[in-house]
Amino acid sequence: MKHLQAIAVSVVRGTSHTALVVPAFLALSLALSCAASGQEAKEAPASAENAAIDDALRSLGMTRADLEVNRDRAASEWKSAVVLNLLGNPLGAQGYCRKLSASVAGASSDGELIRKSVEVLGTGPLGTVLAEAPEGRELETADYWKRLIESLGPGATADLSGKTAAILEMPLSARKALGLVLFHLNLARMDAARAFESMSAEERECLRTCAPALMIPADGRVAEFKVPAYPGMPPSPDAHAIARALALAKKARPGMLASTAWMISEMLRKASALFKSAGLPRDFEFRLETGIGLLVVSGAGPDVHMSGDFIIDLGGDDFYAGERFAGCAGDPGRPVSFVLDLGGSDTYRCSGDFALGGALMGAAVLRDEGGDDFYQGRDGSQGAGLFGTGILYDGGGCDVHGGGDFCQGAGCFGIGILFADQPEGARSDADGADRYSGAGFCQGFSRTGGFGLLFDRHGADVYVSGDRDMYRPLYADRYHSLSQGFSVGVREYGAAGSIAMLVDAAGCDRYLGGVHCQGAGCWFGAGFLADMGGSDFYSAAFDAQGAAVHSACGVLLDDAGDDFYTLADGLGQGCSHDYSVGILVDRAGNDKYATRSAAQGVGLTNGFGMLLDAAGDDSYSGHSGHIQGAGRAHSGVYSIGLLADLGGRDAYGGVLRSGVILTSTGVGAGIDSGAEGADAEGKCDVITVPEPVLPEGYDYGPAKFDELFRKASAWNVGEARVDVAKARAEIAAWGGKAVEFLKIRMKEWDGLVIWALDSVFEALAAKHREPVERAILEALNGGEAVPLAHALRLSAKLRIAGAAPRLMQLMKADSRYWIHVFPAAGALRIRDAVPILIEAVKGEDDAAAIEALKALGKIADPSSLPQVLACFDSRLYPRRFAAGRAAACFGNAASDALWARATDRNSREPARICAIYALQRLPQAMKDAEFAKRLAAALSDESWAIRGHAAAAFASVPDALDPSGILKKAAETEKHPFVIGKIDESLSLLARPPSERKPKPVKSGVVDYPGYAGEEED
Repeated sequence: MKHLQAIAVSVVRGTSHTALVVPAFLALSLALSCAASGQEAKEAPASAENAAIDDALRSLGMTRADLEVNRDRAASEWKSAVVLNLLGNPLGAQGYCRKLSASVAGASSDGELIRKSVEVLGTGPLGTVLAEAPEGRELETADYWKRLIESLGPGATADLSGKTAAILEMPLSARKALGLVLFHLNLARMDAARAFESMSAEERECLRTCAPALMIPADGRVAEFKVPAYPGMPPSPDAHAIARALALAKKARPGMLASTAWMISEMLRKASALFKSAGLPRDFEFRLETGIGLLVVSGAGPDVHMSGDFIIDLGGDDFYAGERFAGCAGDPGRPVSFVLDLGGSDTYRCSGDFALGGALMGAAVLRDEGGDDFYQGRDGSQGAGLFGTGILYDGGGCDVHGGGDFCQGAGCFGIGILFADQPEGARSDADGADRYSGAGFCQGFSRTGGFGLLFDRHGADVYVSGDRDMYRPLYADRYHSLSQGFSVGVREYGAAGSIAMLVDAAGCDRYLGGVHCQGAGCWFGAGFLADMGGSDFYSAAFDAQGAAVHSACGVLLDDAGDDFYTLADGLGQGCSHDYSVGILVDRAGNDKYATRSAAQGVGLTNGFGMLLDAAGDDSYSGHSGHIQGAGRAHSGVYSIGLLADLGGRDAYGGVLRSGVILTSTGVGAGIDSGAEGADAEGKCDVITVPEPVLPEGYDYGPAKFDELFRKASAWNVGEARVDVAKARAEIAAWGGKAVEFLKIRMKEWDGLVIWALDSVFEALAAKHREPVERAILEALNGGEAVPLAHALRLSAKLRIAGAAPRLMQLMKADSRYWIHVFPAAGALRIRDAVPILIEAVKGEDDAAAIEALKALGKIADPSSLPQVLACFDSRLYPRRFAAGRAAACFGNAASDALWARATDRNSREPARICAIYALQRLPQAMKDAEFAKRLAAALSDESWAIRGHAAAAFASVPDALDPSGILKKAAETEKHPFVIGKIDESLSLLARPPSERKPKPVKSGVVDYPGYAGEEED
């Protein structure tokens, strides 16, 4: 087993972090390791841990009292009492993290997690009481339902009598559930209003505009939220917006929205049981426009949801595609939103920020009660609260979560929770094996006044974060991550951080991150990661795995399994800097720790760092500097670093050393209390730190990229072809690192740049699809014209399914987008676009009509065929040509109509020729004896043009139907030179092997239209 893991490390060493992929055999190694550890090493009692810590301190002439240093050394607003307590009592940080993680793991519902979150933040008890489902005669009266609907404010459906009649026809259980929902929506509306009642309308709008600048640290990416600026404010969130949002935060009471979210969550649990017992038909649908949004109830069949503020879906494999579901974006008229899905493998795709359990100044809940689900969102999604509370509850299955920034359990002046539950009975890691991927600031992340929590109850999970923005100027080749249990304040404004946590209760998991992650904190923040079972793999770049900087606290606890910790550049694995506390505790298993320096129980610049391994045969590897129980004093104040290993045969740098004091560097100590004498007989794997493998002297920075892109976007002709291809291939070899530089080039509009971008993005997409799609979707949803044009083209080329909602939005917004959007709509086969495409075909804009015809051909919706065929009569050759290509895509549905047009001697010649051209492009399977017979009849047509094009079509007739014999017979009587030429061309093609029979581009007598010649792409 050790050899498998050692091999895996050597491969990780040769793999760029930006790939964010663990090789398959590493996963196998971890799985085997997990299976082999069925009997975990016995956990050392707490007394043994305390004794080891005391021994290490004693070697320094210290006691526990010496650890109680004042680490609150900077002025900062919004400080958390919890964080301040942990800074003053560093050994208590482990206990607090363990107690909090056990409390989270014991939660039975998302509502219970909201209660715990409020306790952590100290914002007071929840103030909402949940009402029981309505009973009695009132459920039978239309007047009751009318009053209930009207209580939600003006804007309800005009035909209330029709809606109340529909409600009264529902089974009693469904009526009870619906009454429960409507009643609590009214309470939620009033609760949400009270959270901001002390603010004027102008201040509320200003907070909505400025708040998004708060949720992402200034040294990270500043999201470009396209919202109107407050009068006198800059157009995009920046430093001024942060200052304004922090000032307005003192007037808001976002903690009240936790009560709202709790009420909605608990209400949905009750409503779920009632709806399940209602027995509604699979195709049931009820829609009600209320004063605060659209309510949709649909049956247990597979449904497609394109809109809805409150959706209750009774089951089935459903598809949610739109701007925002279960999300609030700061609109005071839409302060609450939820989705309740009772089962099935569902797909959720949202093109807008704050969705899928994401709330800005509101309360949003997504409750999915089971199935293998797919969640794809943008910033502020999947359990995110910004001046609000956002919850995503998933009741089981193997799910995939993909998001942008500030997602998957993220909070700032609010609460964000992602709870991946698993029903009782799950027994293997395959049950509930989830995948989480976020750009950053996610997977248990918080900023000022917030609490972010990701809790996964079961399964072999994978957590990936970072790959969008490089950590410049410190690193040009490593990414921001700020996730997987990370909290940070707004240091430049003196606003303290808060508390964030990732809890994984079981399974052999993988944590892949960049800088700032995996139980880490910064600027009065506390970040915790607790993994309670399985053999796990942790990989990060810097400041991770129980690390903290600038008066913060970071703790990583792992309670079981043979674990592997790899850190590319130190400051982690129980390391702190600048009056901080960083702790890593591993309580069982044969573990491996690999890093460079400043790690494995190190305190720097007045910090306290500790690595405690309670059991197992462990291996510690590092290079030089402050490592393995070291401290570095600063400004006359000591730092403390401790490494304590309680048992087993352990190796340090490949040398077994047990039962000894390891180091005493600065003010730090390492103690190993394993069996004495083991170093004389044992052997151990030597492991090294996986680092990015770069060519010697190579620079992955902007200057190098500019040099490569200049070559990649040169004229691709003559001898330059080699250099152009080489440069494009080298850029593609950068992997995810290249995407950020390519995004900058997407602001340029030039033919050579277009060709270079297309080539490189296509190459990157083959292996790095996720960052490529994210960059293109970001440009697609942005407001800049040139990146948008690039994104539209690339969405079509790469068939990016997530672009569909935005494409529909653009098509509906302005017809000037049509010519650019239609190719992508066709490539993605968006059926909802068909009416707009037909409208364009009927219009006077020839360019748009041609692109619409091409798109209709790819979609091949039968309803559009008549309009495509009508274009055969167009007097514009390109329109006819495009219509012919489109009609051929309909196959059998178009065959009879095409033959009718081709043989109708009363039709205009151009229309008949267009029909023959379309018939020529029909699938080979449709070219049977009847096809050849009809085509042969066209060889005797009185029109030489028809005869000639029919002769050209014979090049696609299968050999078994003797096309050469038919043509030769026709040639005996043919006298027109055009027809003779076409016969000769076809005979020449038929003499070749079938794979080489590609006809020459079609030309008209007047217009050469090469853009439509050759074969159409798939």
